[in-house]
Amino acid sequence: MDDTNEHTQLVRAQNDALAGYSALDHVKIHSNTRKAIEAMAYQGLPVSVAADRFGIRRDNFTRVLNRPEVRVAFNQLLAAIRDNAAQAAYMRMNDLAMNAKSERVRLMANEWIAGVDGIAKVQKVEGSIRHQVLFGGFEYVKPSASTSDDQ
Repeated sequence: MDDTNEHTQLVRAQNDALAGYSALDHVKIHSNTRKAIEAMAYQGLPVSVAADRFGIRRDNFTRVLNRPEVRVAFNQLLAAIRDNAAQAAYMRMNDLAMNAKSERVRLMANEWIAGVDGIAKVQKVEGSIRHQVLFGGFEYVKPSASTSDDQ
């Protein structure tokens, strides 16, 4: 495969991912309804909680969610969030590693990033030094018992 074709595939994949995030922009719904649907997608809120949080009657919100074009847009948004969840988690950890106020949080985030990138955390450092001295004793020259000069 040549570089142009790989580049085209990459651009197409990026555009598909971005299209998922902007899927609700192409559906005609009230801004509060859009916010409630986004809260359901990003925060995992149930229908009843999302409706109450944004001041929408539950039956009206359910009716809007059951519209085919809204359901398709919601599913596209969920797919985009799921497809990019690992990258988003990595970027959040990277941000914590650099900007967290707590040194402990920064340390843990850096350890996590190093582990994900295949760099193992140092578990134990051990060093030893061996020094061996051998002592064979002293050497003496034995004087002879009698010398020729003494006689």
